[in-house]
Amino acid sequence: MEAIKELLKFPSPFKGSTANEEAVKTELRRRGFDDDAVNDFDARYHARSRRAWQIINYAVLPKQRPIKIWTIVEVKDKDENIVRRFSRPVLLYHVSQVRRVNQ
Repeated sequence: MEAIKELLKFPSPFKGSTANEEAVKTELRRRGFDDDAVNDFDARYHARSRRAWQIINYAVLPKQRPIKIWTIVEVKDKDENIVRRFSRPVLLYHVSQVRRVNQ
């Protein structure tokens, strides 16, 4: 429980849409998570990339598969006009897929 309280001090860099958050919830349901865990899911604290977990001293457990979401990347010119827009995959891991690394 202390580990979860500690996570609340470090929000993730997630700046995704509510559609992405719903996609993660759908995937969690598909993977067999109970409804309470899915309903309590908050993307700012419960899902991060492998690197984001490593930064706060957590490691992904062996044989864990990431949740894949897609984000839209916008390339802007000097005048802040959008020149190009493309999608990029992001691989996230749920808090239940990681463990604290001893320091």
